[in-house]
Formats: sequence, C-alpha cells, structure tokens
Amino acid sequence: MSQVDWQAYLDGSLSPEDRAAADRLLDTSPDAQEQLAGLRVFIASVREAGRSEEVPLARLEALVPTIRPPWWRRGAWLTASAVAAILVLAIYLRPSAPNATLSDRLVTNDPVVAAQWVQSSMPFRVPTIDLGPSMPLKLIHHTDKSCCFDYLVHGKIYHVNVYEKGERRGSGREIKLKCGTTAYVGHGVHWEQNDLAFYVIGPDESTSVEVATLASSQLNRA
Repeated sequence: MSQVDWQAYLDGSLSPEDRAAADRLLDTSPDAQEQLAGLRVFIASVREAGRSEEVPLARLEALVPTIRPPWWRRGAWLTASAVAAILVLAIYLRPSAPNATLSDRLVTNDPVVAAQWVQSSMPFRVPTIDLGPSMPLKLIHHTDKSCCFDYLVHGKIYHVNVYEKGERRGSGREIKLKCGTTAYVGHGVHWEQNDLAFYVIGPDESTSVEVATLASSQLNRA
C-alpha cells in the first residue's frame, strides 16, 4: 500500500490485508513510525485539552479546516471529518482518572507509572526513563514488540523508542555521546544498552542527541 490511513489503523477499521501491510511498513520505515507516533500524540493532546476546558462545538468546527498535524511536512494529513471526530471525542469522552488510557497508550507525566503500565505488554524489562522536570514525559504507547516514551523538549515532542536488542540495528554516522555510549545518527539517534535497543526521533538532530545522552546516562546509573 502506497499510503496508510493511520487514523483507520488506530481505530481498527483497516482491512486485515491493509493492517498487515501497515505493520510491515512500521517494521521497516522510520517515517511511518514517526507519522503514527505523531498522530497518537496529537490525539492524546486533544483529549488532554478536552479534559481541561469546555470549548463550544461551533468554535471547534470553525477551527477544523485550519488544523495541521505536526507531521504535515511528511505529507500525512488528517481529513477535516477525522479531526472533527477527535475533537468531539475530546469533549464527550473525558476520562475521570488523572492517567488517560486507551488500550495501547497512557497519558501520564510519571515515568515510573509509564514503565509499570507498559511492562505487561512487553517481552523485555522496560526501563524507567526520567529526563527531569525540564523535559517532562507526556505519553507512553506501544506495539507488540516495542514501547515509546514521548517527552516535551523545548516545546516539541521527542520520541524515545525501546526495543529488544537486535530488533533495530544502528545506521548512519557513528558518534560518542557525552556519557561515552556509542550511537548512530541518521533518521534519529540509535544505540544499544542493557540488552535493549533505543531510538530517539525528534525534529532537531542536536536535541535528539541531547535526549539520547540524558537517557543513556540514566540507564548507566540504573
């Protein structure tokens, strides 16, 4: 399939054949992984906004044509109807608990809670990755083989993906992080540590390296 409707992927409405093709694409394409992660963050952010304030539906409908998801540069756009559906859900489906969960993702600022929540779904021991108060955790989500911690860094979302060692191989130019860990910079920052593989994706390469350094340093102390 040349293009994937990631909204349909998340809500389970893809055909079995299209979903299998999308899963294969996720296994090999960092761009696809970034698009899916971006959509998850967007949905979670809208739900978070919906819990915090009442917004007239007419105002939301007026805003729908102007909304561009953060991954629009990759060519992935949400239709106006899809955005409208998400916004309506944000208003009418407010979770009562402080941690909002929808099966494969959890909105939480607590890295310990995030690691404990995702552990039962992972085939490996999930580390607790706390980047500090200036880089708060916003969301954790997962597939069958990996989990992803999303952090707000300098006003932008950076994704720290965690896999079993061997699931993702480092590619790109080799660098040494300030903590001494060998990493690879290409489409993101890759490294292996403690029998796991890590992959940081974000809009800025130098900040991605900074996030990787902080995460690796914490893992060294664990």
